[in-house]
Amino acid sequence: MRTRNRRAVGAVVGAGMVAALIGAALVPAAGAATPSTPSAKIPRTAPAPQRAAGVLFELEGSAKVSAASVGLAAARDVVGVDVASVRPQDATQAGVVEFEQPVSAARAQEAADAVAALPGVAWAAPNLLLTIESNPPVNPTDPDFRAGRQFNIWDFKNSRPSPTGSGSVALPVGGYSTHAPVFWKKTKGKASTVVAVLDTGRTNHPQLDAHTVAGYDMISSKAVARDGNGRDVNPQDQGDWGYDLSGDLVPSSWHGTHVAGIVGALADGKTVVGNAPGVRIQHVRVLGAGGGSLADIAAGITWASGGTVSGVPKNKTKAAVINLSLGGAGRCSEFPNLQKAINGARARGSVVVVAAGNDNENAGNYVPASCNGVITVASLDQYGQRASYSNFGAVVDIATPGGEDPYYGPYLLVKSTVNTGLKTPKAAGYGLMMGTSQATPGVAGAAALLASTGLKGVALEKKLLASVRGFPTYSFYPGNNCTKALCGEGVLDLGKA
Repeated sequence: MRTRNRRAVGAVVGAGMVAALIGAALVPAAGAATPSTPSAKIPRTAPAPQRAAGVLFELEGSAKVSAASVGLAAARDVVGVDVASVRPQDATQAGVVEFEQPVSAARAQEAADAVAALPGVAWAAPNLLLTIESNPPVNPTDPDFRAGRQFNIWDFKNSRPSPTGSGSVALPVGGYSTHAPVFWKKTKGKASTVVAVLDTGRTNHPQLDAHTVAGYDMISSKAVARDGNGRDVNPQDQGDWGYDLSGDLVPSSWHGTHVAGIVGALADGKTVVGNAPGVRIQHVRVLGAGGGSLADIAAGITWASGGTVSGVPKNKTKAAVINLSLGGAGRCSEFPNLQKAINGARARGSVVVVAAGNDNENAGNYVPASCNGVITVASLDQYGQRASYSNFGAVVDIATPGGEDPYYGPYLLVKSTVNTGLKTPKAAGYGLMMGTSQATPGVAGAAALLASTGLKGVALEKKLLASVRGFPTYSFYPGNNCTKALCGEGVLDLGKA
């Protein structure tokens, strides 16, 4: 494991953020100073404990095991939490035992072990709750691409102040951005290309509404969905607000709207622009209050790619690219239903782009980052170094900017579309976030541009991973210098596509 020379964080920072959410130790973005002893800094935020909504299971061949037997087995090891329902497996989805309320991953594993021990059960695993890989935005601002504020898409600076506080760091033309504007000479993306954003859902926004196609709310739990029902045709983001341990409100993130804007916010000449402003966006809601279950996420992947999900109408606008800016601790090999969904999506021609995770750990221990066939994305700062929070390792395929904590120096966050509501949707706005969640849609947008030229499937994946520049090496924060072994093939550069 690499040396932690920068503190691992997942918190968003910037002017206007509620102080209770980020702690008193925050150094404001303006005039931020580098810590005098960075190697001695301890993370100000720790990863939330992994939780599960219940148990996933599948039977062996033609084996018959009653739902009651499965439910009783699961309930034996989750004392104090009732089993709400048992949904038998069908031709497209694994069986699901849903608890009345989420439990720790460890307790869910005990329940899964009990289910797996039943004669006729092929496998059982916790139905993990995956979460977004970034935090709520700051108050809306007035971002402007032409002013060079969208460094993640194109950096207008040829140098930036050094994080050490003295001198400057030279940058290549366009910086370490996606270099999407270079590719815009070929295409800004075709309307026939759809990018599915599997996330918290959509909110109305003038830079997204006109090219948003019909999506789906794949959340099966009423409590998680907050819309009074289970799966339905309306992927409206109902808000993922909650309360911290001190009882303070943690506002809704509007994460799906932010991610969608990075993929393809329209070029309206007024505010921000996405990497592929000509493509269409499809919101598949899989994350709600507390996150989203593996069962619902797998169903969302299948549906978005044009596959069949029982009880759900077929997707009429199949996605060429699927963006998953979400994750949780676990290894994909332990969750056959998730890998099966990804395999099916790729077989239908979709490219699946996922976040590496925000815990400064080996991405091989996270899902869906560790799944086969996905493009796993690490996050960089504006200098091309690995962001302090970004996961890393052999499963990472490519890297692009996702923002960095200004605590370490003059670092930048990623601006995109959001909503201004604290709990429920209010007005459209703009906000700042950082995370592998913000890096991933940069790569998904790049994949959509390539798809608009006629590439698809494996051919698109290969072209995307070949469209890179090498990683820079710096004397400052050396533990965050990227290599292929840590951050994938290189820094995404559409100028080389």
